[in-house]
Amino acid sequence: MNADLFTLRPPRPLQLPDTLLDKPIARLRALTAALPDGTAAIGADLLDHLRAAMRAGMRRGLSFEEATNVRRRESLLVTLYTLDLALPDARAWLPPFDETVARSVLGDSPTRWHPARRRDVTQLFFTQFDRIAALPLVASMLRVAWENARDGVFDESALVWGRNAEMLFAENGPERLAKVWLSGESADALAERFHVHEGSRFRERLLQTVLLGRLARLPFGKEDAALFSALEQSKLSPAGASRPLGSHAVEILVRRATEERVASWPRPWSQALVTLSCDPRLPNVAERQRWWGWATERQRDVAIKALTSLTIEEFIKLLDRSLRGTPAEHQFQRRRDFLLKLFEHGHVTEARLVVHETLYAALDPRTRSGLMLSRVSGGAQHTSMICLRCTDDLFLIEGTHNFGLRGFVGEARFPIRGFWSAAPRRFDDHQLRAPEATCDIFQRHHVGDWVGDFFRFHAVPWPRFFL
Repeated sequence: MNADLFTLRPPRPLQLPDTLLDKPIARLRALTAALPDGTAAIGADLLDHLRAAMRAGMRRGLSFEEATNVRRRESLLVTLYTLDLALPDARAWLPPFDETVARSVLGDSPTRWHPARRRDVTQLFFTQFDRIAALPLVASMLRVAWENARDGVFDESALVWGRNAEMLFAENGPERLAKVWLSGESADALAERFHVHEGSRFRERLLQTVLLGRLARLPFGKEDAALFSALEQSKLSPAGASRPLGSHAVEILVRRATEERVASWPRPWSQALVTLSCDPRLPNVAERQRWWGWATERQRDVAIKALTSLTIEEFIKLLDRSLRGTPAEHQFQRRRDFLLKLFEHGHVTEARLVVHETLYAALDPRTRSGLMLSRVSGGAQHTSMICLRCTDDLFLIEGTHNFGLRGFVGEARFPIRGFWSAAPRRFDDHQLRAPEATCDIFQRHHVGDWVGDFFRFHAVPWPRFFL
């Protein structure tokens, strides 16, 4: 037997005719030539080089074209304007994106744009929107580019933009898009449906148009649960002037109340102040400025009055719960009406609710987070209390169960120092249950005309009203 028969030999080198590879190589070259030349392929070093060149060109007095004469000029400039146009320090060296710059960067034939260029200009349009000086021209170019796209490079975003180019790419694009808002849909969900990215000026305008526009047109006091729910879902979204959407919404509410001289707020509207913003009395200055920096002193007072009404309503619920089914149940109507009359006659300027810790968790979560609620512990009856700042420097404390009405003339006489300027906190029952001898006013809710006694025996400096 031949021993070489079972000896392994290296395989022969594979040999292919040159002509067999010609077509695949040509196809590969065509594909690589069409690869996207957009933001994903642009490194930070190239952008930094362009920024440096433009700064140097500004100092040397070069023209825009001379200062930006770098490799991959147009792609870099689209990305640069997308990233830097809104930066305050860029104004010294970055010219406005006006028609001259737009034609220099984008050319005059949007139908010849590469798919990556079309996408990048779309992102520039959404991101900077009304910061673009040549907005009508850029919008027109994008409509032409998307409506005539025949290159087949379409993902989901591109398909949506192509189908809706006429509606999206316009100076009033947000207003046009707002018209296809679906009932119950948040403005953010609408933006996502049309692939308008977060943080863009277009999206900010859309939020304002869809939700704030509807709120501005809603008759004062009318309940629109779907609208208020959508506003609450989007309240943290940016909506212009470095303010969240919720801040703009409460501004509309307060201005409407001020302009229309509304005497009292319906509950859904006063509740919206809580759910869409924060309490304007919040001691945290930065947080208060974020939500209420737009407001004048008068406008803040209007909002506080609405929240005071809401606070009194919440206390009345607690009072009703504490008296129902007890021998003192007959007190409820008289005590409720007394508080409401004080408010209606303009004697109450601010109210703070102090809820017993055993009841705190059962409150509506939005009420807990929105109103400045403190907690109280201890006490045999688990009493909750409402503290009222009134006109003529009078301060009252009313409580649930059989708590006697207490009054103090001057803030210095109030039993807790710094109460009205401090953040909500926990108290012990005895801190607010001031002994009768230390009160300027102490009124028991006895059978008979205790309200008359309140005015008759305590020299209250208000015109007497009868219930």
